Amino acid sequence: MPLNSPARRPYHSIVLIAFCVLAYVLAWVFWIPAALLFEADAGRIPAGLVTLQTLGAAAPTVAALLVLRVRGRTDLIRAIARRYRIWRLPVRWYLAAALLMPALTSVALAVRAVADPTLTVPADSPLGTMLAGGGPVVVVLTAPLQLAGLLFSSPLLEEFGWRGYALPALQQRMAALPAAVLLGLLWGLWHLPLTVAYGEDLPPYLVAITAHSVLAAWLLNSTRGSMVITLLFHASLAYSLTSMSVGGGDWLEAGLAWTVALAVVAGSGWRELSLRPRTTLLPDPAS
Repeated sequence: MPLNSPARRPYHSIVLIAFCVLAYVLAWVFWIPAALLFEADAGRIPAGLVTLQTLGAAAPTVAALLVLRVRGRTDLIRAIARRYRIWRLPVRWYLAAALLMPALTSVALAVRAVADPTLTVPADSPLGTMLAGGGPVVVVLTAPLQLAGLLFSSPLLEEFGWRGYALPALQQRMAALPAAVLLGLLWGLWHLPLTVAYGEDLPPYLVAITAHSVLAAWLLNSTRGSMVITLLFHASLAYSLTSMSVGGGDWLEAGLAWTVALAVVAGSGWRELSLRPRTTLLPDPAS
């Protein structure tokens, strides 16, 4: 029986729902206490917060491994793991994964500076600290080191679940664009305890992270499902949202992200988000 036949779809939907529920529950078990700690300590970073955040970030990967093992799909676990070895790719994909998000953040800063000539980078922001320590040269020189360090945090902990399993599973059932948008919403709402605790504005955050999900899907589908490119893009996104952030401008950055995402859709097509077939899962031997 084909994987996408009507008789098989309810079963695969249940597996995906189980993955989502586990990813949320396993993360929020750690993140709700983390959020309460953050709020109780007046916005400072208390002891144990980083540990709780890190444990929660691993939830999508743990959830994917659990549902695949329960299904008896160790072949899928191995197949996803093999995609971490897809690294011999044209340089342009590495450049896109590493530089796209920092470039968008830089454009957003430039637009805000033009709109408000009195705008200054807060001295206590990560970007303000780096500029004070040596100017733009320090920002450029330290960026590769920061990206390398970020690869081994949330990107490595999360992406086996999100883009390793969930996106290909969704793309097995629907076109790439709706799959990426749906995953983006799930990915954004998954961060809800931390988003609320840190005082972020949820609507522009969800709009932006959905665009980021579309861009991540484009990169994944264009590179034969390479998890190396996926990790690099996630690390560059984290770098842009932390080291390059000066606060504010949420809707502007969301709008810029969607401008690029829509350009990608126009150039690569909404069904595949790539000039090659979209990445899907291996067929179920039981089908």
